[in-house]
Amino acid sequence: MPVVDRWYRRDKKTGKKIRTERYGVGLRWRVQWETEDGRRPSKSFATKDEAEKNYAAIKADLYRGAYIDPELGKITLKEYAEQWLAARDHAALSAEGTRNRLEKHVYPHLGHIPLRKIRPTTIQTWVKGLAATRSEHDRSKAGEVPRMLGGTTRERIFANVASILQAAVDDGILARNPAKAGSVVKPRKDTKPAIPWARSRIIAVEKNLPERWKPIISLGTGEGLRRGEMFGLDPEADIDWLAREITVRRQVIVLGGNKLVFALPKYEKTRTVPLSPYVAAQLAAYMQKFPPREVTLPWMDLDGPPVTAKLLFTSREGKAANGNYVGQRIWRPACRAAGFEPTNRDGFHVLRHTYASVLLDAGESIITVAEHLGHADSSFTLKTYGHLMPESADRSRAAIDAFMRGDKDDEESDAGDDAAGAEGSSAG
Repeated sequence: MPVVDRWYRRDKKTGKKIRTERYGVGLRWRVQWETEDGRRPSKSFATKDEAEKNYAAIKADLYRGAYIDPELGKITLKEYAEQWLAARDHAALSAEGTRNRLEKHVYPHLGHIPLRKIRPTTIQTWVKGLAATRSEHDRSKAGEVPRMLGGTTRERIFANVASILQAAVDDGILARNPAKAGSVVKPRKDTKPAIPWARSRIIAVEKNLPERWKPIISLGTGEGLRRGEMFGLDPEADIDWLAREITVRRQVIVLGGNKLVFALPKYEKTRTVPLSPYVAAQLAAYMQKFPPREVTLPWMDLDGPPVTAKLLFTSREGKAANGNYVGQRIWRPACRAAGFEPTNRDGFHVLRHTYASVLLDAGESIITVAEHLGHADSSFTLKTYGHLMPESADRSRAAIDAFMRGDKDDEESDAGDDAAGAEGSSAG
């Protein structure tokens, strides 16, 4: 029988109900069912009516293929997240960033909770706590209060948790994703506009960079390369000097705290960008002073196969450039020497903002700019740099004025008269 009375049983001889050894202990009515894999889970209830209704619901879920095994839901979020991480196929830098976010901001708060016990209120309480979390950053001065987690960082952390819970739904562990409930207010990305540097500031910083690192300016402002892409550039293999093109096919990334590996560019997307004659001349002169050196690093992961490239940028010891070190010990001091205290918005990336602004001001399409920058989607480029596009208000006013004055109608009329005159002349 699907519903069993745990407190009473029928005496086989007399047929009378007699108490069992479980009488008065725990819930009276037990439901047991068989899953597709042959297991026989059970659950107890206080009343027979509750037990029968539950059994009917379970049978219906089994029939529809919507059954969720309560035993599977006992796995904690951390245990399942580790399985999720191991199964994902993503770039090493992305994987490390995801793991760091989980270990710092998710596991201490949600990691110990069984998946089946995570409710929308659990998620919302955690999200609220994220907004009050201070980030650990090594750029702060002694005694400075660490800044709050930014909206973009909180949005990324939330997205990781939502993806983990959705995977649990897809695996049949959860019936619904609590992170997608309507009552959960999701963190929003920061909407600060990208602000390019003035040419005077770029020149000032370039003057204060050591000779070994000056091409950072040319490759960032003149070619739109990311920091890791600059440091992964092989000028012999990646630059077509005759066609004036740079193929961006690798970057140097920092993993495991301070270890370097080669990896594909962001979004695992290689691209080709036009090489400015000015930048070409700068690079050629630089390589006369600092010839490229061969560097061998693991590919895509710390235990990846070794790959060798002849890099434009190397340290004095002939090693690949560590972006974190260069940012802290080279770039920021150059900014200070140029007369300003750099903020988090004054890193290498500001050179890409400047590159994009110059192209847009020159009339390049947003799609072309997106391709040169290596963005996965031009809509992201538009959101980031749309405010830098040339002002169109004057063009809009002029177009409406011309229409209202009938200038276009006059032009069409004149064109029609000219055509008619030409036909009459021909006929004559």
